[in-house]
Amino acid sequence: MFHRMKMLSFKRTGFILIIMAIIGMSCIYLYGNSAYNYYNEPVQVDVNDLKDQKNKYVKFDMDDVMIMNCFMEKKQESLFGKSDTFYYYVIGIKDDTGNLKCIVCVSDKAEKELFDTGLDNFNKKIKGKSGSKKIHAKKSGILLKMDSFLEIKLREYLATAKINMTDKVYYESYYISEYKPDISDVVIFGFAVLLLLYSLIELFIIAIGGKQRKIRRKIKRELGKDAVNMVERDYELSRFFNKDIRIGDIYIYLFSIEGSTIIKLTDIVWVYECEMSGEGKGKKTFSEFSGIELWDVDFESYKIYAKDRTFIDGFLEYIVSVCPHTVVGYNEKLENMFLNENDKFKNIVFNRYTGGLNDRQERITESDSE
Repeated sequence: MFHRMKMLSFKRTGFILIIMAIIGMSCIYLYGNSAYNYYNEPVQVDVNDLKDQKNKYVKFDMDDVMIMNCFMEKKQESLFGKSDTFYYYVIGIKDDTGNLKCIVCVSDKAEKELFDTGLDNFNKKIKGKSGSKKIHAKKSGILLKMDSFLEIKLREYLATAKINMTDKVYYESYYISEYKPDISDVVIFGFAVLLLLYSLIELFIIAIGGKQRKIRRKIKRELGKDAVNMVERDYELSRFFNKDIRIGDIYIYLFSIEGSTIIKLTDIVWVYECEMSGEGKGKKTFSEFSGIELWDVDFESYKIYAKDRTFIDGFLEYIVSVCPHTVVGYNEKLENMFLNENDKFKNIVFNRYTGGLNDRQERITESDSE
């Protein structure tokens, strides 16, 4: 019984939990660096060691570089159909030997004015003019390797550009992206961690049979500490109604996507046919098919969904035979008594019959004791 409950838990919820874990791991991979960068300062870009800084979050002071030209504009569609324009500037940074190394820096519209001011400063400088404006700002982004398209565009610009400077000019095939870490990255990363942990914990609980501990405790509470084996045997000898319902001599075993449940036969006080509801187009509620509702001595309700008329009749008939104390059927008088006079309802149920162990259950108990 417990093995089947575990297998059903894996079958019905394990796949969903695995998908959730994969989503969590994917988001952690995609947003982990962004969440980390949101709380940490970028490092100063170093043209002497760009290879080691690849994929790192870097920055530079715009007054410390030469902004030489904007050689390309590129429009990019966002997820929600909004179009953003990005501007590709060539910037020059002197290395330790005094040579000018060029890399590309990507700017968005918000930064374009700053970069254009830097470009104007560069043009004035190479023409020997003064009066350049200082730019008290920093640019940050992820240092990435250029793809072939971007590298070709940069080569085309450098081949035609007239840079009237005595310094030797080299280009490096790296660029600084327009990336800016956002609080939303932190939120998504945090949610992904929680999703992954929840999925793994739930899978672990299923794997060790933790989902069945509540039922084991229920059995020990109702039948004693050594009753688990007896109930396992009751399950093996139980009558199979369908893949979700079995009825033994001690318990009804119900299996559903919400979880597994067992109900002691002697605890059932009321069972009747009822109409179930579903949701159609436009989420309008409608009566979809009939089912069965059971109430136990603690006034807990259990619903069994069924479309087959033969199943419903057979189930109710069988309940009458194995639970002779149970009230079977529905009317308003019973409902009013059940809702407003619980003790009177119980007295009617248990005064009709003993409500004790039936013959078949006693035989199982005696057999196990032997």
